Amino acid sequence: DLDDAELAEFTRHLLAAQAHVGDRLAYLMNNHGREARITTAQQRRSLLGLVKLIGYRPAGASAATVEQTFAFIDGALTNPLTFSAGTIVKTDATTTAVKFRLVSSLTAAAGSTSITGIVKNSDEITNTFASSGRADQEFRLSRSPYVDRSASVSTSSGVWTEVRNFLSSTPLDRHYVTIIDAQDRCTLRFGNGINGAIPEGLIACVYEFGGGSIGKLQPNTLRTIEGSFVDSANIPVRVTTTNILKTDGGEDRQSNAMIRILAPESIRVPAASVAREDYEIVARQVNGIARSLMLTRRQDPSVLFNEGFLYVVPTDGGTASTPLLEAVAKRFGDEVYVGDAASPSM
Repeated sequence: DLDDAELAEFTRHLLAAQAHVGDRLAYLMNNHGREARITTAQQRRSLLGLVKLIGYRPAGASAATVEQTFAFIDGALTNPLTFSAGTIVKTDATTTAVKFRLVSSLTAAAGSTSITGIVKNSDEITNTFASSGRADQEFRLSRSPYVDRSASVSTSSGVWTEVRNFLSSTPLDRHYVTIIDAQDRCTLRFGNGINGAIPEGLIACVYEFGGGSIGKLQPNTLRTIEGSFVDSANIPVRVTTTNILKTDGGEDRQSNAMIRILAPESIRVPAASVAREDYEIVARQVNGIARSLMLTRRQDPSVLFNEGFLYVVPTDGGTASTPLLEAVAKRFGDEVYVGDAASPSM
């Protein structure tokens, strides 16, 4: 039996335990409530699940590219020289150098003093999977962060095409979708034989990983080349390299803050842009665009009827590159042409 003092102490501990459980339940309920709304969710996993319900896909990371010049220190080549695809050029940093790879092989002819090619701030790898022949197969790619829309999938039956969903896919359509999780890992999903064909045999997926804003570099910063080189006669050739221009592209994945803003806006413009604000919303959906402004005749009397000027500002400021403007224009189809300040982009 408990005396009065022991009973009082036991009651105090029991009440404290109940209060702790209640406080914990309240905390979890508040968290669940917060993570259940796009505008308040903090965890990326929650945001991805919520925006998927309205058909919105956040933009993933992209890889920067630039035209790289390879010059021959000892003058014109006596024999042809080939740079293999995947040749690495990098910054001079002694700790963590930023690396770019040569996208495709280059062959400099005899007599050449230099040659140029495109390099990219990403790595490329191939994963292979064995189909089970079942419906709705999924395969996770082994490397991350996945560079958005870089996958190229093929089987013995031919090349497969990435689609947003299988709603319009027939049983014969070689379609697949990509699912990107909160850790930027990519999963391939195939159809069920009714909406989208079921793959057979081996599935090969070539894709890129890496990228991001780390690839945004100024001119003459990629000045180191890895490896040694010999010409077709096996004679060593000394090579120097640099990027004459600044890199283009190289965006990080869409942040949680931008998802909370852009996902609700995307509902307003599901198919076609009509109002002036619609064009601004669609432009901001492009990864790399921070702000947009649409001017019509109401804002600027010099604009013709049924026309408008769409101005965009990149996330890193300055002037938008031609590829970025083309990415914006692609969102509108034939409605938009690309121009500069004197010949606006809309």
